[in-house]
Amino acid sequence: MTADGVPEGPYEEAAMAALTGQLEEARKLAAHASPSGITEAALEYLRGTIALNSGELILAEAHFDAARLGDPSIGQTYLALASLRDMAAAPELAEIILDAREKVSTSNPFDRAAYHYALGKTLDDLDEPERAFEEIAAGARIMANLRPYDRNADASLAQSAIRGFDGARIAAFARSVDSDNDRPILVTGSPRSGTTLLQEMLVRHSAVADGDELDQFSVLLREIGGNGAGDLERYQERLGGIDALARLYLRLLTERFGTGGRIVDKSLNASRYLGQFAAVLPGAPLIWMRRSRLENAWSCLKTFFAAGINWSWSQEDIAHHFHLEDKLLERWQAILGDRLLIVDYEDLVQDTRSTTGGVLRHCRLPEEESVFGEGKGNRTVTTASVVQARQPIYRRGLDRARRYRERLQPFVTAYRSFGGKID
Repeated sequence: MTADGVPEGPYEEAAMAALTGQLEEARKLAAHASPSGITEAALEYLRGTIALNSGELILAEAHFDAARLGDPSIGQTYLALASLRDMAAAPELAEIILDAREKVSTSNPFDRAAYHYALGKTLDDLDEPERAFEEIAAGARIMANLRPYDRNADASLAQSAIRGFDGARIAAFARSVDSDNDRPILVTGSPRSGTTLLQEMLVRHSAVADGDELDQFSVLLREIGGNGAGDLERYQERLGGIDALARLYLRLLTERFGTGGRIVDKSLNASRYLGQFAAVLPGAPLIWMRRSRLENAWSCLKTFFAAGINWSWSQEDIAHHFHLEDKLLERWQAILGDRLLIVDYEDLVQDTRSTTGGVLRHCRLPEEESVFGEGKGNRTVTTASVVQARQPIYRRGLDRARRYRERLQPFVTAYRSFGGKID
């Protein structure tokens, strides 16, 4: 609906449904959408995105290729195509992407940036790291101008998140929650730290229905009025408790996923409201994914985040943000104790059974062989890790930054200046 209540067209409704994970509804709307007011290429791109997030990679590629043929100037289309395959095993597609530079040269800055990232992915797959890094850096420079990172705002949000919280205060808040609230499983950590991999393993369990980057606690934050302990205390004083917040969150889960099964919530930036989440949902297991900082930095730098992660365009800004996250993890560990389980990505990949067994025990789930298999492979995945999420345990993510170590020296220097350690 538009602001004045007039229904939007099927294309806009389909895009909104896809964004919120309602892929069947999005598919139906996109099937009946016409290119009136938009281009056929844009419609094909939307259909490709829906197919990709549904796990239908062959269909997704067909739609993205149709979008490319309809309008070869859309840089996002090349990025989508590059993400679908190892370009070393798809030389014809790699050639199409490499030869499109002139076609995208007059596009808007966002599409030009996306195309640079597509080139970076392609050249990385083709074992041309120097050229790959240059293309990614070119795209990052464009995005840094379009969406600059505010270090002060990021630091302020991190500081307010922990202000006033300690274990006793969280426990006192939690005593006013009466609702049965052990349905959610919170998985947090830096982007590209393995949160999607862990989510995909958990949703294979028979007791877990689904999961995604839900961003539903943001609704509660608006009700509370801030992310600190004082904000939650003022809300409690106004309403006489915080059980209404727990019921609101659980209702949002039910509206999205129905009533059955546990739900994995791996929303971005959960580190910035972890104290409130722990207080409002005292029955929810909390998990923090951690990854080698150099590997994590490279993975973030080479990923084209469409929105919300403006610190990823600069190595120095990545170092600054990681420093803030390190401090938050240190503080939350001290406050939450065993309630917060720390899982290393490298352990999850290399010692999968032992590490996952610990995760299942933490989540109060019995061990099942399905967790290590291929179950629920066509469920919704809407993150930058969507293609890896469709594969077996993704061991290619280990030690990928080594050949870029020299080019990543600005990150290493900045991160060490903040007191961080690099192996």
